[in-house]
Amino acid sequence: MFTVMLFLTGPLAAQAPDSDDDTRTMAFFSAPGIPLVGASSHLYDGSSWKKYHESNLFDRSEKTAWVEGIYGTGLGEKVRFAVPAHIESLELINGYAASEKLFIANGRVRTLRISLHAGCTTEGMVSEIGPVFESIRLTDYRDVSIRDTMEKQTVPLYIDWNEAADKVAEFRETLEAGGMPVHNTIFYIEAEIASIYPGEKWMDTCIAEIDWTYEAGYQGPEGIRHADIVGPLYVETGAEWDVIILLDDVFANRYESYKDEELYDSGSWTFMNGTLIMEIDGRGMTLQYDRIIIDGCSILFVDDEGNEIRYRRGA
Repeated sequence: MFTVMLFLTGPLAAQAPDSDDDTRTMAFFSAPGIPLVGASSHLYDGSSWKKYHESNLFDRSEKTAWVEGIYGTGLGEKVRFAVPAHIESLELINGYAASEKLFIANGRVRTLRISLHAGCTTEGMVSEIGPVFESIRLTDYRDVSIRDTMEKQTVPLYIDWNEAADKVAEFRETLEAGGMPVHNTIFYIEAEIASIYPGEKWMDTCIAEIDWTYEAGYQGPEGIRHADIVGPLYVETGAEWDVIILLDDVFANRYESYKDEELYDSGSWTFMNGTLIMEIDGRGMTLQYDRIIIDGCSILFVDDEGNEIRYRRGA
């Protein structure tokens, strides 16, 4: 399979908000092993709510897809998904790519309108599907041409992450000055269907998969994403603690581990040069894992000395 490079008309330059659309309250769907994700709609055929849900974009399977759910071709429908800082491009599989027949029968995206946003939440800001964020748009909208192919396509982003982080810090300070103690901050990308390739049989427009690549130096072990390990992980073998909880935040990725329901240790974590690095608070110790192997709900961490910890992903 080859990769098709796509180019934006210009960089996603950070900017201050200048319209009502720049600040919004947004809800996200939360599930283990995928980024926080939401959409303006998804198709429901009466059999399963998940069959065409936006979470399918991140299941690493070309056999599933997000299918927008409004009447017509889906123009203007949007999907949004949390991303870590320092990603440099999106990787996308267009259409319903489970088969060539389904690909041609359904609509595909011709133009995707992309923008970067940030969201802040506090304790208690939740819905029945996941967390709710006060959000701000950080960049101009940019239209990207998507090729009519089942092959993976690469969309460079050209984001100035330092400038974006400065804008988020200002937004967070404004919220906290207004009486909202911020508990968690995320970056997210919003992608809008701006034009389509029509399907031969159905009007629905589909996207099969979205992933991303990191700027040099910021990637995790063997293609592991932040969302693959965020959340509670329960020890099966190899560790003295019972559970470790990894939290993902724009300003600081933190973790806490517990033994017999009491705090065992805590610290920070980051991806750097293909390694997961965990720094333990107050001990001057650093753990480095250069291999992470995921098999369903089982996650194996292998450190730089070959020691293994096997976790089970929490619900």
